[in-house]
Amino acid sequence: MSLSARRLVKGTDLTILVASDQADCGDTSGADSPLLSSGLSNSTGIRRLLERKGVRQFVKFCIVGASSSVVNMVSSDILYHRFHLTYLASLSIGFLISVVNGFVWNRLWTFKEARGTSAQEQYSKFLAVNIVGFFLNTFLNVMFVAVWLKFHSHMNIDYSELVHSIIFKTDIQIERPVMYGCMLMAIALVSFWNFFANRRWTFKH
Repeated sequence: MSLSARRLVKGTDLTILVASDQADCGDTSGADSPLLSSGLSNSTGIRRLLERKGVRQFVKFCIVGASSSVVNMVSSDILYHRFHLTYLASLSIGFLISVVNGFVWNRLWTFKEARGTSAQEQYSKFLAVNIVGFFLNTFLNVMFVAVWLKFHSHMNIDYSELVHSIIFKTDIQIERPVMYGCMLMAIALVSFWNFFANRRWTFKH
């Protein structure tokens, strides 16, 4: 490698000029720059997206919703499989427990800017939104379970009777994987209603 240096000294100033042969140094920065630029561009785009208030709140809401979903599913599972309550009763009690978890974390973290409003007022609104969500969730959940049982268990029974048995009776046992899968699909669909209703009404500020 060829290297030349010339030092110029004026008073206390020292200037160093270094000239190097770029080819001998094997400089590949030009080849890497497109990838580097692309990576920086993507990270900048994600950072700007997360800086938007609505997006940040939705991400937080999904995290809180995931924790509430776990609480809901575990509670409903225990009540249904261990205490042998009806499917509707299990879902209802699990829902009430998960609502408390969701309200506390959404008030303290997701929509913390709205804490100036009365907690009692917010909880009433939050409960109202989630009651609508509960009916939507239960309807979808039961429909998913009914379709699964109809096609995979080859039951010789019409849908209305099957749905009635799922909701009010304990003679049809729903296996855990089916129960969890149907609950997750219903929760995923209803979560959009819950988020926008709570953002625009419950925790509006």
